[in-house]
Amino acid sequence: MYSKSRDYWKKEQERLADMKGQFEEFLKTNGEKAFSPVMKKEKKNAVVYLCLSMTRAGKGFSSRDRFGAAVKFPEKREEFLPSFIMAIHEMTHQFSSSLVMKAENLDLQAYKHNICLLSHDENGQYQGTPDDSWTWKA
Repeated sequence: MYSKSRDYWKKEQERLADMKGQFEEFLKTNGEKAFSPVMKKEKKNAVVYLCLSMTRAGKGFSSRDRFGAAVKFPEKREEFLPSFIMAIHEMTHQFSSSLVMKAENLDLQAYKHNICLLSHDENGQYQGTPDDSWTWKA
């Protein structure tokens, strides 16, 4: 089962390799403008994981040295901007969510435990790899 699933996702990545390259160029052009102020302020890099198994919403994350988002893998040029905007939306949660949660008197600790798995196994869960992401340096 795992081998079939792995083969499927590998073929999908090969099929979309050109689109991935085009999206990376789109991110080079637009991402630095969008993220450089917060990257400089936070002294972190930014990363976007393109996930073939995600079909709609994304998921933001943060670590000691970077912040980022996992978003839908754009399969055509018309999906570049929606995936880019979703990445921005998800990345800004770490900066805006605590303000919104406090203003709305919501439990921030419960929110922080909402975890997204980035692993792709025989059950169709996605595992992020360096080949599936684009990283900006601050």
